[in-house]
Amino acid sequence: MKRIYLLIILVVGCVMLSAQQDPFTNRIPCHLKASRVGTNSVELIWENVVEAVSYEVYKEDTLYKTVKENRITVEGLNSFDIYFFSVKARNSHGEFSRESEKLYVATAETKGKRISGWRGGVKPVLGCLSIGALILH
Repeated sequence: MKRIYLLIILVVGCVMLSAQQDPFTNRIPCHLKASRVGTNSVELIWENVVEAVSYEVYKEDTLYKTVKENRITVEGLNSFDIYFFSVKARNSHGEFSRESEKLYVATAETKGKRISGWRGGVKPVLGCLSIGALILH
């Protein structure tokens, strides 16, 4: 009987230890979404990543800007066009998290302008419960 209890304690202890040692490089900024969409800008927000000191925001797979908070307003966009965005977190040791899911956003229409077409492809990223989506206004 004593051996069975000891084995159960060891197994539970290993599971708890591995959960606490989750490396920063496996974390993901989840639930990336557009909170406001304008004709030439979009505000992006996402969940904080534990131990993150900054976030790199990517527009169309190119670094747009590094920010310290979990939000940014991306400006200088074309009206009624589609863009995709993603985010990576960075900790104080210079390590980066995994990339967030891609978020596709269509900026608002300016009178007389029509959508120019769809760019890029969907690259699924596992780890978050939400999936990037196209937002049309």
